Amino acid sequence: MPAPLNLAGRRFGRLRVLATNGRIKFGREQTAWLVVCNCGRQETVAQSLLTQRGWRECSWCQRPECLICGNKVLSDRPRSNTCSDTCAAVQRRKTNQEHYHRRVAADAEFNRRRYQRLTDRMMLDVELAKRVRQIQHASGKRWRNDPANREAIRQYMAAHYAMNRVVIQARRRARLDAMTPEQLAHWRVRIRNYQRLYAQRYRDLIRSDPERHRAYLDRMREYRRRLDWAVKKVF
Repeated sequence: MPAPLNLAGRRFGRLRVLATNGRIKFGREQTAWLVVCNCGRQETVAQSLLTQRGWRECSWCQRPECLICGNKVLSDRPRSNTCSDTCAAVQRRKTNQEHYHRRVAADAEFNRRRYQRLTDRMMLDVELAKRVRQIQHASGKRWRNDPANREAIRQYMAAHYAMNRVVIQARRRARLDAMTPEQLAHWRVRIRNYQRLYAQRYRDLIRSDPERHRAYLDRMREYRRRLDWAVKKVF
């Protein structure tokens, strides 16, 4: 019978054997060794894993990394390449987007035909039409509330107003003329509140920048000086 191996102190890749740790059943009962990995984790492994199976790092380091966040995929997700349901949803969305872009690149009429099919189904199914509108409304709201899109929205609204200013102002005037006195009073209160909120946000933005705040105060002093001069000149 051959003498038992003494692996204490030996290195196997990233693993360094510390000492024996009893016996373990791995196929057959054999010597167990306590090892430490370069990552700092210690674990007990069967001798055959080191000498025959070619283990060169701990079981944690052998786990695959999540494709989304880079964390280790735990053993309770054996056939997954993501570490959590959240990362799995992100991965599915990424895969679907890649598939969609390939379809669009290969077929220029893909979106038009898909939208036409959806429109035809919505005309025949009232519940489907209601559900699609809710999904579109929620998606648009998420896009509008995303801070990364606010500047694009502001630029688009400014350009749209500049191109259609006459039409927009005429439409607003027609809507105001059609209001009852009660509706007009309610509209004025609401607009006044919006103006106060906008002015408060603007003042907070100005105060956050000392140089800009100082220039603003200088402009206001000059404005008041000219206003006082004009009033004195008139009276």
